[in-house]
Amino acid sequence: MFSKPTRLLIVDDHQIILDSLRLLFSAIENVTVALTLTDSRQVLPLLEAHEIDVAVSDLHMPYLTGIDLTLQLRKKHTDVKILLLRMAEDAPHIREAIKAGVNGYVLKNRGGKNWKKPCKRLLQGVNIIVRRLLKNCQPMRPKT
Repeated sequence: MFSKPTRLLIVDDHQIILDSLRLLFSAIENVTVALTLTDSRQVLPLLEAHEIDVAVSDLHMPYLTGIDLTLQLRKKHTDVKILLLRMAEDAPHIREAIKAGVNGYVLKNRGGKNWKKPCKRLLQGVNIIVRRLLKNCQPMRPKT
């Protein structure tokens, strides 16, 4: 019995990143890249006509940030899994993303071969936040 492919939407304001992400995700078995967008404002209107399972979004984009997009998706498309991508470790943004309801948060500096495992885990329903990021996200405790 074949399971239906996971349909992805990828949003990044840089075309070269968008094209690279399409290649990376297309190489994962049973994944179909259904939509790619460079303008985050197009996501919600397009989801009225296209069904997706996972939204992969850059954190920092013009118009709607990845966190703004997450908040909007959580209102109308609660079953869509959301993976945010970021260039640098930044505890305040990680906390904000988790609070907004992302299912995953991955740094863009991971090599292509290091993307496959966390992405497969997300597609299997496991929330993924790289452990090192969570560790850096812990509140600082005063020294006693």
